[in-house]
Amino acid sequence: DKRLLAGTDQGISDIDLQGTRPVIRTFSSDQGLQDNIARVVKATGAAGKYWVGAQQGGLSVYDSRNHTCYRLKINDNWQWGQVNDILPVSPRKAWVATDDGYLLEIRMISGDSATVSSYACSDKKINTMLLDKSGNIWCATSKGISLVTAEFLNYFSLATPFSLSE
Repeated sequence: DKRLLAGTDQGISDIDLQGTRPVIRTFSSDQGLQDNIARVVKATGAAGKYWVGAQQGGLSVYDSRNHTCYRLKINDNWQWGQVNDILPVSPRKAWVATDDGYLLEIRMISGDSATVSSYACSDKKINTMLLDKSGNIWCATSKGISLVTAEFLNYFSLATPFSLSE
């Protein structure tokens, strides 16, 4: 699949490079994105599907095989700020880092619906995440590198206003 996806201030551009001439399709909020400013685009792990993180609107899913976008319906309205990074773990699960200092666990439950578990990191902003072989999440933050262990999140789920701080 020779494809390039680019997040822009006007949505996402899907550039298909398989033919002799590139075919460009653009998707914005009019076509199903939560927000026109696409900050992050990451493959979900399912064939042709991508998470799209927005500046204000939260998450959408783009299906490159059907050329469709849909807004992700979550258990609450999006309240966690701009999406800085998405860390896909499986086709139905991802971690999302936000500008307001949240680490979010997103689990797809059906079609276009998902649940969100939020973990507040109120003293720092997470910019980028990496998953190691042990299931730990390494976070590049506004205050340095932080390690979030899988065991910590499994056994100590903290709801807002509590935080994961050092």
